[in-house]
Amino acid sequence: MLEKKFVNINGNNLAYFEKGNSNKILLFSSGFGTPFTLADMYELFENLSKDFRCIALDRFGYGYSDIIVSERSIEDITDEYIEFLKKLEIDSSNVVFVGHSISTFYGISLNSKINLKGLVLIDNENITNFAKYLTKLSYGIYYHLKNTPVKKLFNKSAKRALLENRDLPNEIKEETINILEQRLPNINMWSELTSFLKEIKTFNSKYLRNKLKLALLVCRNETYNHNLKLKDNFENATILNLGKTDHFIHYEHFKEIISSIKDLF
Repeated sequence: MLEKKFVNINGNNLAYFEKGNSNKILLFSSGFGTPFTLADMYELFENLSKDFRCIALDRFGYGYSDIIVSERSIEDITDEYIEFLKKLEIDSSNVVFVGHSISTFYGISLNSKINLKGLVLIDNENITNFAKYLTKLSYGIYYHLKNTPVKKLFNKSAKRALLENRDLPNEIKEETINILEQRLPNINMWSELTSFLKEIKTFNSKYLRNKLKLALLVCRNETYNHNLKLKDNFENATILNLGKTDHFIHYEHFKEIISSIKDLF
């Protein structure tokens, strides 16, 4: 297992793992509710560390980062990424942000505030009113019934989605299960979701006002049309449509994503 490292942000510790020695940096961030970024992005992280300096960062409430009580907006979380890069004395122009699901929105926000080398957005989706309602309802059940047998049902589903049919080292699987069982759900994830769903209506007008730079938009058939529209917001964007697959595209199709990242960046 790689060494856990910590950076203090506003008096609280953000946990991260890193591997590789290149001046080209990939900063990985997982989707909502995924316990542990290193596990979520493992195939990409491990294979790309041969050519890039790979950093897997856990937002507050995720992995081994602190759980804090304050509610944080999209902009607050974006500022935490910026402070993290400053603390590590990393030039943002060397950084490619790699995010899945909700983290694709954080990546876009980050790219609108600082000079990044580029973005890899894995399955950015159109958040419909129905999807917002369903997501909040299902996670709300998980959060509010976390001290009941219902949590075991959600944990079982999460383990199946995250760990099955993947060649992850046993120590990473064990770490992930421990985090899932001992630290999830928590107040940070609940406040992240509720704040995000409130803000998503004004997201485009706030963060997509100007043309952004280089991006790889990884999608599937179901999200292709949305990403085709999103492409217009970039000076230079490539769409990688991986066909009929599920939301966790990067588990089954990591080789294609790795190849595209190497070609583009």
